Amino acid sequence: MLKKGKYYLLAFTLLILGCAKFGSPGGGPNDTTPPEILWTLSDANYQTNFNQSEIKLQFNEWVTVNNPLKEVVVSPPLANPFSLTTKGKAVIFKFGEGEELKDDVTYQINFGNAIKDFSAGNILKNQIFVFSTGDVIDSLEIGGTVYNELTGEPVEDATVVVYDDLGDSVLYLQKPFYFAKTDKQGKFQIRNMRSDTFQIYGLMDNNVSYTYDLPEEQVAFYDTLIYTQDTTNSELILYLFDEEEDLRLIDYRHERRGIYKIKYDRVPTDYVLSLDREDIAFYSEVLRDTIYVYHDASSQDSFNILIDFGNYTDTLQHKKARKGPENPDLKFFDPRSSKMDFHSGDSLVIEMNHPIVNVDTSLITISDTTDVNLLTSAIPDVRMINLFMNSKANSAYQLTILPGALEGMFTNENIDTLTLEVNTFDPSKFGRIGITVDSLRSGNYIAQLLDKNNIVRELNIDTSYLEFNRMAAGSYQLKIIEDSNGDGKWSPGSLSERRRSERQGTFNLEELKEGWDLELTVNLKTVLDGT
Repeated sequence: MLKKGKYYLLAFTLLILGCAKFGSPGGGPNDTTPPEILWTLSDANYQTNFNQSEIKLQFNEWVTVNNPLKEVVVSPPLANPFSLTTKGKAVIFKFGEGEELKDDVTYQINFGNAIKDFSAGNILKNQIFVFSTGDVIDSLEIGGTVYNELTGEPVEDATVVVYDDLGDSVLYLQKPFYFAKTDKQGKFQIRNMRSDTFQIYGLMDNNVSYTYDLPEEQVAFYDTLIYTQDTTNSELILYLFDEEEDLRLIDYRHERRGIYKIKYDRVPTDYVLSLDREDIAFYSEVLRDTIYVYHDASSQDSFNILIDFGNYTDTLQHKKARKGPENPDLKFFDPRSSKMDFHSGDSLVIEMNHPIVNVDTSLITISDTTDVNLLTSAIPDVRMINLFMNSKANSAYQLTILPGALEGMFTNENIDTLTLEVNTFDPSKFGRIGITVDSLRSGNYIAQLLDKNNIVRELNIDTSYLEFNRMAAGSYQLKIIEDSNGDGKWSPGSLSERRRSERQGTFNLEELKEGWDLELTVNLKTVLDGT
């Protein structure tokens, strides 16, 4: 049983709690003011000859800290992790155990969005605390903007890093001497710098390591060295780009003797494939991200496959096949194939299921209703057969391949008769796109016609007039690429070569209708500059 005195005390406490309300007073304005630092009760900003182990900032209200290891940045970077805690209305920044600050260096601590008031969550944004371990506070500064190279848009939260070491590998191996984060407009400002010579880079530092150490990180470089003297460099421009990583081998298999499947992380291009034995015949082709190598080696033979990409070579040691050789009947690659269309005047390209080494044209006919054989020649190309014939537009034909007409590299042939209905297109259903190129300058340029981001035609721009004939009706985009290195494709930037990505621009064309001619003029400079 409660005693009488304790009963009155409990009732009084419940009454007070029932009347108390936390938060903003009812009906009053919302609190939108961030917490304020009471500098008379805090460690002095802009100190010289600093030698403290911690920094105290006293506020006018209760505060909390949020995600300090991500939000708070110290420049130059510290060697050891720091801590940021609250004590009453104060925030305590404490240097890590064993931290040794550099001599005669001005440091900045940017608290980012880490500090906010306890009641309303108002953030004290980008409060900076500056101190020097020497006699003076450095006062020089640089600034600028970071853009995404492909989109041209400013990049928020990019890291701009500055080094006093002018070596080529510092971005990979060293933490920067100064750094800053970009705001929503992509702008950055690095203050309190000393007079010196620096190199500057941009980085999407995904793991907050302050180094370029992840393949998915974007990078930027400034073309020249920066000299900080009495003037301010405030118009620096950096462009972030994705470097192209070396092609990565995923797997290679020799499941059945005669066929290797070599899989990469993307479509392999610009390579030379060879075997280290000249007495073994082979063919190779690329299907999506896989190189297929067909060979006639016996089960006792051993060889290596060499794939040379220019700056490196993948050497694949011979693997014993899991299964014996496949000796199938030669068929169409798609066994459901029954019809095919092509343009009159072109060769008819037939895709088979295995490489072809010989074609007996006497056993192949392409005929119309008159039963006259119109085939003139046939040329095998790995699994493809190019059939040449005297054809007419908008006509129907019958392709017949009799047994034994095709000889495969695995001593196999087509056992069955293969037939295909063949039709030539009606030219009136197709249109033409003519493009006059304005402001064409010296250099290498590529024009691509795209249909839903798929390349349907491509031409090198070596004249001021381009013509795309026999185009199916539809909506297309035109992409222009400035092929600066002349390799016949768009190339991303390279940090080691100090080369930015090749410029490119895309725009939509007017819809092409059946039988129409579409004429337009393209200003090369406008497309590439994005203006």
